[in-house]
Amino acid sequence: MSTKRWFFLSMALVLVLSLMVKLTPVVTAAPAPGPTKPIKWVISFWGGPGSRVWPLHPWWVEEMEKRSGGRFTADIKFAAVLAPEKEKLDGIKARMYEAAHFAPLYAPGKTPLATIFELPLLAPADLRHLVYWEWAMLEHAALKRELEERWDGLYIGPHHTRGEYTFFGVKPIRTVEDLKGQRVRIGGAAAEPFKAFGAVPTMMPAPEAYEALMKGMLDQSYFAPVSHHAYKIHEVAKYFTYNMGVGYGMLWAFVANKHAWAALPEDIKEIHRKLIPELQERYIKEVTADNERIFGEWKKRGIEFTEFPAAEREKLAKKAMPAWDKWVADMEAKGLPGRDLLKYALEQRKKIAGY
Repeated sequence: MSTKRWFFLSMALVLVLSLMVKLTPVVTAAPAPGPTKPIKWVISFWGGPGSRVWPLHPWWVEEMEKRSGGRFTADIKFAAVLAPEKEKLDGIKARMYEAAHFAPLYAPGKTPLATIFELPLLAPADLRHLVYWEWAMLEHAALKRELEERWDGLYIGPHHTRGEYTFFGVKPIRTVEDLKGQRVRIGGAAAEPFKAFGAVPTMMPAPEAYEALMKGMLDQSYFAPVSHHAYKIHEVAKYFTYNMGVGYGMLWAFVANKHAWAALPEDIKEIHRKLIPELQERYIKEVTADNERIFGEWKKRGIEFTEFPAAEREKLAKKAMPAWDKWVADMEAKGLPGRDLLKYALEQRKKIAGY
């Protein structure tokens, strides 16, 4: 074969091979899926950062993030950064944030049925009983319906239990007669039995109690011990009435927007549900430890721990019943099932606390 002919055959072969390469479909591997974007909730907490009023919230956030493998995260906003105390539920409904803490006492018209937690001597005084009773109460259908229908909200737990409320003030309370004329920071139905013995209820935001006591505008603050300590009441008061046995005093609920909750993957919802029994036990452990530490500090400061006799407590209890009846009448007048909810509360107390 001549050199010239060989050259043309080689060139033709190159052209054919080139054409085959161009016409052959190129198969490429599908791109690897990117990492799933974390679900981020904005949460409007009540207290300030680092406050011992809210000892469990950082733990809950950390556990949700850890157990979800980082798929759930939370951006915490404190106090009134996103909404003032009275408007936490407004923010839930407006979807300004996915979850918030809400106290019905500060805005009783928003969730009237939830004010049952303020009824005096209704909640168990024992801390363990209180923790389980409170969670049981939030399972009642009427409480759920009230929050959902009016505020697009969903109770996902108290996330805040502090133990029994009692008085800490500038005057001792050793008998019910000592209440006469005393200006006490207390509001709602919880004030009724104390009013019956001459106390003068004065409701104000918690941070204002310190200055009011210092200036003589108030005689008693009404909190759980951890809150008395957080607001430094021990700096301006002397007498701590430690065993009145009047119960909890109010609800601090953790509320989620129902649409935000529904959008969570089921396994992340389940992580939260499984945290509930752990939260209950942590409540008890941490509140007990806090009280022991706080009481030790107060005793070193010379705070007088004033005993309130059982017989005096019985006098208060007798005056509490009319407050229960009045609350039921008010709820029923609004077309709300107050009688059924009170019955449920007493049944749960009997089941959990034995009385």
